[in-house]
Amino acid sequence: MCARPCPRRILSFRLPAGLSGVTVSGWPTAAGPAIECTGRDGPGECAIQAWRKSNLELPSESLPLRRANPLRLAWIAIGTTACTLVQSCLVMVARGDGAKVRRRVDSIARTWSKQLLDLVEASVEVHGDFAASVEPGKPVIVMCNHSSLYDIPISFLSIPGSLRMLTKKELFQIPLFSGAMRRGEFVSIDRKDREQAIKDLELARLKMEDGIILWVAPEGTRSHDGKLGAFKGGAIRLAIQTGATIVPIAIKNSHEIQSGKHVAAVLGQQVQVEIGSPIDATNYSIRERGKLSAAVRNSMLAMLGQTTGDSTGNREGEVAG
Repeated sequence: MCARPCPRRILSFRLPAGLSGVTVSGWPTAAGPAIECTGRDGPGECAIQAWRKSNLELPSESLPLRRANPLRLAWIAIGTTACTLVQSCLVMVARGDGAKVRRRVDSIARTWSKQLLDLVEASVEVHGDFAASVEPGKPVIVMCNHSSLYDIPISFLSIPGSLRMLTKKELFQIPLFSGAMRRGEFVSIDRKDREQAIKDLELARLKMEDGIILWVAPEGTRSHDGKLGAFKGGAIRLAIQTGATIVPIAIKNSHEIQSGKHVAAVLGQQVQVEIGSPIDATNYSIRERGKLSAAVRNSMLAMLGQTTGDSTGNREGEVAG
């Protein structure tokens, strides 16, 4: 399938029976007759509209990928901002006891995630049983590769329970959004202030013992090409210091939607989420953090189907991108 469509690029989708008369000028399909259309969003979008008008079912794996044009990018940006503002307000006004508010935030987070993925027409396929990896009452940290802004909504839709992100402290300085994050029990650790870091670490431990599943990006930043980057030491230290069970997960193809700090977006991408076997951090001491980092990293590399990369696993620094 064409990952990044451009003018005159061949698309790998088959034209269903009943639409043989629909053509897009200059865009012959890899398996089927040429089709012709002059839709402003490009021939790929026009073909999809034709399918929809035909009332025929279009398999998700057959959707042609295409790059969002400037108008669509603007719509995605506006929609993402609006959804985030609305859902943040809903978190702020959530009422009830702690458990009720938490369940409400869980629901809001998944609604927000679905809205964001719908804007780019992405679909998610999950492989593995996360629930089988979780021991009730024990802290759980999800360690995930990070190559796209969409990794967080993808994770919310892929992992059951009360998932919360370990975030940069700068995000807690954004008006409204910061209030929603605090209300939603998101966690930040200030590594530059030792006294505050100790308090933050204890809060993270208490949240996890109370049922929060903490999502951490051990790379500390987003990859630009989908390759697993070097780990920073903070995530591994956190797992050892809190006695957590680490569940490695690997998200494939999210960088094809949007990568790193790039603005461009590809529509119609299918994303796979692989859930790995749990790793008990209580079996490792701080001095053995390199071994634990290697175990987590090797698990992620295997799920991603990658064998190369920087194997450094105990660099110090921020723990989430």
